[in-house]
Amino acid sequence: MSPKNKKYLLIFVICLFFIQPAWNWFYPYGEVTMIDVGQGDSILIDLPQRKGTYLIDTGGTLEFNEEQWKRRAKPYEVGRDVVVPYLKGKGVTMIDKLILTHGDMDHIGGALAVLQEIKVRQILLPDVTQSSQMEQAIIKEAKLQEIPVVFVSNGYKWGSDEGSFYILAPEQSFEGERNSGSVAIAAEIGGLSWFFGGDLDQAGEERIIKKYPHLQVDVLKAGHHGSRTSSAGSFIHQLRPKIALISARENNRFGHPHQEVLTLLGDQKTMIYRTDKSGAITYRFYHTEGTFIPYLP
Repeated sequence: MSPKNKKYLLIFVICLFFIQPAWNWFYPYGEVTMIDVGQGDSILIDLPQRKGTYLIDTGGTLEFNEEQWKRRAKPYEVGRDVVVPYLKGKGVTMIDKLILTHGDMDHIGGALAVLQEIKVRQILLPDVTQSSQMEQAIIKEAKLQEIPVVFVSNGYKWGSDEGSFYILAPEQSFEGERNSGSVAIAAEIGGLSWFFGGDLDQAGEERIIKKYPHLQVDVLKAGHHGSRTSSAGSFIHQLRPKIALISARENNRFGHPHQEVLTLLGDQKTMIYRTDKSGAITYRFYHTEGTFIPYLP
């Protein structure tokens, strides 16, 4: 390559280096994406012009006993192999809040990979009396990286002109089953109201509708991958969601989503998007108008 061509190539690379970040900062559209992480949850909320980038859960690989010869030399890991590449592909170099709804591996197992590859400003964890081993490992890594960890309960909130977020649950110093203590968030994003509830069970749902009897939403992230242990009839009837998002692996061994939940949502004329059928699902919006875009696997 001639010196002149090398010079042009160098200029081109430098332009790409500066143009991509600038485009991200001025990009006028926002997105909410349920990432296809198989049997788990991971939701990226990226507000317009990077006025807030939040990741709710990171997915994680569920481990089952397998014969030694079936095990890979380098086992598949959702955080490293799916979530991190997705974030980098979207130009995400900074996460303002990493929100981990509860301690189950299929929701937070990928968090360490995210922390190792993407800068995180703050971590939110549920205010519970007993944390899981994975939560403890995340807290340890956060301490090493000097990332603030906030244990949140109902009443915690944050927001901007492009979106507002309010923690509905758990109660402060929650004692009880892990799923029941999931972080539950009511949000206003892109002209729609949203409910993100991790693996919140029916007991947790009942506590929320008792405390917030007028709560209704446009978009519901169905609890526990559409399991019959979540999405109680009373909860669905009060929230009256127009759209439900369900994250589950295709042909998963748990039978998620359960037909009872699908029927209940269907009776409410709720549009259902499922990662096991459509892959990742994105709501792209401009101010208060937007469109849901499913991506086939």
